[in-house]
Amino acid sequence: MKLIEPIPPQDAPLLLAVDDQPENLKLLGNTLEKEGIALAFALSASDALTWLEEHEPDLILLDVAMPGMDGLECCRQIKSLDKFEHTPVIFLTARVETSDIEAGFLAGAVDYVTKPFHASELIARVRTHLRLQQQRQDLEHLLKQKSELIGIIAHDVRNPIASISSLAALLLDPDSDELDENPEETLTEFLSAMKECADNALNTLSELLNAKFNRSGQMQPNMKPVSLPEIYESVKVRNAGQAMRKKIELVFGSEGSPAVYADPVLLTEVLDNLVSNSIKYSPEQTTVAIQTGTALNGGLQLIVSDEGPGFEARDYDRLFQRNQRLSARPTGGESSFGLGLAHAKELMDAQGGSIALISRPNESARFLLRFSERP
Repeated sequence: MKLIEPIPPQDAPLLLAVDDQPENLKLLGNTLEKEGIALAFALSASDALTWLEEHEPDLILLDVAMPGMDGLECCRQIKSLDKFEHTPVIFLTARVETSDIEAGFLAGAVDYVTKPFHASELIARVRTHLRLQQQRQDLEHLLKQKSELIGIIAHDVRNPIASISSLAALLLDPDSDELDENPEETLTEFLSAMKECADNALNTLSELLNAKFNRSGQMQPNMKPVSLPEIYESVKVRNAGQAMRKKIELVFGSEGSPAVYADPVLLTEVLDNLVSNSIKYSPEQTTVAIQTGTALNGGLQLIVSDEGPGFEARDYDRLFQRNQRLSARPTGGESSFGLGLAHAKELMDAQGGSIALISRPNESARFLLRFSERP
């Protein structure tokens, strides 16, 4: 069993043909290789199942009548595996009785071709099911895009809106001392911050609507040298209200911070998620900081830290998994969706970087960000 030569381009669909007669496989190969389809051959059901342990074809042509395990049982075993749930199987069969055809469909096949087959019919059926398979994959791609967008909006547009709400609440609170000393100046400062938050939310929405996604539904990074002070300012604006409400100081790097090679939109999302989480889980009158450092390989790294309770040992294996409720609880009644750290890791991975928790259990959290080297 091997791929026939010459192999079509890498993006060509891959088809597995299973038949115990070598001459049938040769005929199939001669018919389909002209169609730009990559082919693999198996002379038995057991050989096919072994090959499928390490490969995922786009379509399977399966002979029904084979010695040992027949095509029906082979199909049932293939369809019992999750990764082949949607892989189309077309039976090659000389049996044309209704009961035989029904048995094939019940085993998991989507179509059948009678033997001896006509080349035009075989090609038409193969092309039809490859097209349907591609349409299904395109739909999955669109659904992943939608899921990715919803996840980003839930965390990254929500923060500026939450800041506006927090700033407005401080202004409306009769017991607040924020306006006591210079009410007119403070009011102007608050209104300016609220406008910046609103502008930030609109800019984020615009960036998301114009973003490009890959086939897996993930945002494609636009890698370039990024000024850290500009990113820091955007993250501060997004989280100003929540930080002010809890009297948390945001200390981000310095004016002389060097540039990093990253996607500015994705890096902003990563730092925003980490900073908003730090504020959420930190007590009042503490500090959330971003420090710049140098990795052992000479590259730039960032450390995001807070003065909260940190994580328990049982949290570590689940930190970057979606929808996980960890031991820490918000200190100001904030809501938590269990998506922030998982989303941050996905965005760092997309940029060729990494994120890791470097603090010990029950110590204040410290996250280390490392970046890919500029090509």
